[in-house]
Amino acid sequence: MEREKNKSVLMLCILCLLLSFMATSSYTQETGYQENKIEIALGYNFLINQSVYGFNSSTGLELSIARQIKQSFKAEIGVRMEIDPILSDGFIRGIVSQRFGTWRPAIGLETGMTNRTHFESSTNLLKESREATLKDIGYSYLSTHIEPLSFQFKKKFNLSLLELDIGSHFKHLGRTMRAQIVLVRIKKIL
Repeated sequence: MEREKNKSVLMLCILCLLLSFMATSSYTQETGYQENKIEIALGYNFLINQSVYGFNSSTGLELSIARQIKQSFKAEIGVRMEIDPILSDGFIRGIVSQRFGTWRPAIGLETGMTNRTHFESSTNLLKESREATLKDIGYSYLSTHIEPLSFQFKKKFNLSLLELDIGSHFKHLGRTMRAQIVLVRIKKIL
């Protein structure tokens, strides 16, 4: 348990360093396009972890900061907190987006460290097989990220509905499935 706490503290320190790096912004003089603009987002998510012998679901809040690197590419970093009990995720993702009027669909890759994957069972049926499969699945994961229903409103706000992340843990890749739906996320461009 102490090792998990140390990993969580280390992950938060790394996230703070990356956030401070992302806090700078610059403008291109020729076009007026703000190349390195910062975006802050708050969302509510539902996470499902599944394996052959186990299933876990939880809800949580997500806070992220993104930095526009090129016109259609941005890097994003953030944390998610499970509400009850309080468990955390830290993630970083690269996203490619396209603009069609107010519609802003996006797709990307996400990797991170999670403490929200825990499988519990109330039955002793196939206990040895279940424990062998679910033991030591690791903390880091890789997933795809899509934002099919992302829309800009006003000038500096964006509303995204039903974002989807699907992936697996790096250790024993494919043994577990991680599916997350961000039900709603509001973004503010600074």
